[in-house]
Amino acid sequence: MPSERRTWDRLRRIPRSAARARVGKGRAYLVVFALMCALVLRGVAAAAQGQGTLHVSVTLLDAEQKTLPVPGHGLLISDNPATSAPRRVVTGPDGRVDVRLRPGNYTVESDQPVTFGGRSYEWTFDVDVPSGGEATLVMTAANAGIGEPVAATADSASGRRPSDPSMALQQWKPSVVALWTPTTRLSGFLLDSRGLIATSQKALGAAPRVAVQLSPTLKVAGRVLVADAALDAAIVQVDASVVSSLRPLAPACAQAAAPPVEGDELFAMGVPLRAQQDTLSSGTVKRLDGQRVEADLRVPTGGVGGPVFSEAGQLLGVSSLLPDPEARRRDFAVVPIRAVCDLVPRAEQALAAGGGPTASPLPVESAAPLQVSALKSIASTRQGDLRPYQLTSSDFDIAFITPVMIYAAQHPPADRRTTSRDTNRPLEDEVRESREMEFANWTDYVSDNPPVLLVRVTPKMAEGFWRTVVRGAAMTQGIQLPSMKQAKARLSRLQAFCGDAEATPIHALTLQTPVSDTESFDEGLYAFAPGALGAGCSTVRLVLYSEKTPEKGDSRTVEPAVLARIEKDFADLGR
Repeated sequence: MPSERRTWDRLRRIPRSAARARVGKGRAYLVVFALMCALVLRGVAAAAQGQGTLHVSVTLLDAEQKTLPVPGHGLLISDNPATSAPRRVVTGPDGRVDVRLRPGNYTVESDQPVTFGGRSYEWTFDVDVPSGGEATLVMTAANAGIGEPVAATADSASGRRPSDPSMALQQWKPSVVALWTPTTRLSGFLLDSRGLIATSQKALGAAPRVAVQLSPTLKVAGRVLVADAALDAAIVQVDASVVSSLRPLAPACAQAAAPPVEGDELFAMGVPLRAQQDTLSSGTVKRLDGQRVEADLRVPTGGVGGPVFSEAGQLLGVSSLLPDPEARRRDFAVVPIRAVCDLVPRAEQALAAGGGPTASPLPVESAAPLQVSALKSIASTRQGDLRPYQLTSSDFDIAFITPVMIYAAQHPPADRRTTSRDTNRPLEDEVRESREMEFANWTDYVSDNPPVLLVRVTPKMAEGFWRTVVRGAAMTQGIQLPSMKQAKARLSRLQAFCGDAEATPIHALTLQTPVSDTESFDEGLYAFAPGALGAGCSTVRLVLYSEKTPEKGDSRTVEPAVLARIEKDFADLGR
């Protein structure tokens, strides 16, 4: 290139002394720039060290004088004297927000009033934030500025409603529970003090067993008393003693709400499978089809089966899924509360027969989530591969899967996304290992990297005698049929032992893994606490029972080296 050549020639003609001078001047600029950056960073660090923390909580009282948090309340924070525009923060689901601020005096005020119980509330406070210290503001009905009663209908000028639904419905949050079945996770709500829980039959399915999670730390066994596919309603029972502190929604059966009409606003409450999702979602009535109400709700995974309320806070029914033959999207319906109430007499008959579940608590996951930064660090520095640890029996393959492996499968290194990990290994092995990290109907649960050890039990595949004959006959006619394998056995249950003590899994799940457009086979997926099957056990033994021999278990002992690697994976994560 002529221009580049001229530039190069011009540079070559520069005297060496001038070149040295220019280089020296450039180095001086770099030194000055580095010093300036250091001073700026030191100033930022000093400012950060001198910052204080302001803790704010906003609560109100319901009609029964119970404290309710005010979520999503906007607050404006201004320094005194003002040096910049006010900073806006919003309270979380628990009605709290923490803010880091430079030391000084601040004015904290409501951005907009909150309406509740027919009145409006707003707050204004001055507060001093100390250097490196903490300050607290507790905003309640007692210290709020209370406005005039709000009309029963929304004020078209202000847009305010007589009561904020997200606020008014918080009182029912503890009474909305999570239900676990082997194949799905859904929600329900306490119907009355006898331990009856209402939910959607379509979401529940034909579950052979169900566990009811009342809080992050309490899960108990449940019993399906009645499930009616025509009504799309079901009632599950838990021991009454475990719900004695919760408020049931029983008055709904005595005082049925007026049915909604098209265009009405609805609010669905549930317990999402993913903790970061909102527990409350809104939508409108799209159409009425007999008793069924179709709505444009967007209920998160795990939230179906929870209660649906009107804008006025009346219980309308239970959220459910509409059938979609093409499975392109999830549309939602509302099962009327009267359909649930119609099942109560049948549930009472089952109660009278006795044999209810116990109040014994079941194992639960740790409430503390895993740190993504730790997962990323371990996955990127781990020596060797990150494939599941393997064990085999006569009829089943067993894989031990830790959160580090799940994270690595979700975030493969760039150089392993398009190339095989080992070109000398059979393709069948790589396909099998890839499938081991796919979780079918439990994908959403596993994708959040729960702090558990997963034990996956996969039936071995074999081609039966007659299928082999059919394939052979086809080959004589010049027709090449694919291998027609099927599961050698169906898993009935798994037992795990740490030494002589049986380790109870947190979840005993079933993966419904598709093998074609019309066929699928079941795999077992068991979630254990990190230390349940570790090197701390003298031995770890798994006993697998198949449906063909349900009373005869196939026992396998896990190698100590595998246990040590599992324990190290969790130890590196601080578990």
